[in-house]
Amino acid sequence: MSAQETSGPAPSPLPWRIAGIRLTIFLKDDQAVPGETLFNEVFLLGAEKISSAKAQFLSTYEAPIENSVCRLSQMPGKLDFNVEETHADQQTFSQTTGVSEQLAARFLTSVKAQVEKLPGILRLGFGHSFFAPCEDQAAAYKAMGSCLPSVVVDPSSCDFYYRINRRRTLEFEGRPIVINRLSHWACLRKFSSVLDGNIITQKELGEAVSLTTDINTDHATILTDCSSASKSAIVGQLHSFSIEISVRGDIR
Repeated sequence: MSAQETSGPAPSPLPWRIAGIRLTIFLKDDQAVPGETLFNEVFLLGAEKISSAKAQFLSTYEAPIENSVCRLSQMPGKLDFNVEETHADQQTFSQTTGVSEQLAARFLTSVKAQVEKLPGILRLGFGHSFFAPCEDQAAAYKAMGSCLPSVVVDPSSCDFYYRINRRRTLEFEGRPIVINRLSHWACLRKFSSVLDGNIITQKELGEAVSLTTDINTDHATILTDCSSASKSAIVGQLHSFSIEISVRGDIR
């Protein structure tokens, strides 16, 4: 691994695909929330498609949708809404299409409407998992380096991982809201196991740049006094910051 601080021109956007998209809602611990009802309202799926599981303090609801799976993980004080692409083990990164833009847009619209109705919201978080297929390892590290203008990434690197938080303060209804803009950058190499007679071998299925964003309101900023419209607008802003990082790279 080789990295040093530097400066450079704004990067060109990579051909990102969405591996997953997420909204996290932090609530008061004692607030009763009807998980299955929320799942249906956000994802608009028939009850016959939903599978559920409960384990102590965690309840999970999920169902297939398009080429993806939608999921709600519920625990005291926290709701996680997710859409994640499902793909075959033998698919290369290039063959994996990701969550469709239409499904991602419907998810954003639904969760913005949900936070307008849900009382007792303390904090909000929004994030994407992106990946961009590359020809080989060197190309992947070169592509990732183009997104990190303050860092020099050696194309011969391996196991390079970069995590940064760029805080911003925005004003909603005359009140400052501190927003954490975390981004996690890495390169991925995908393998599958192939059985050849009695021997198991590893088949390489490609390289990709990985970007995971976690855009959230700071723990010191409580949203209970914000209006429904403001909380919906905050979700929209968190989403916009996440997309901005994918387009512009590491931003200050």
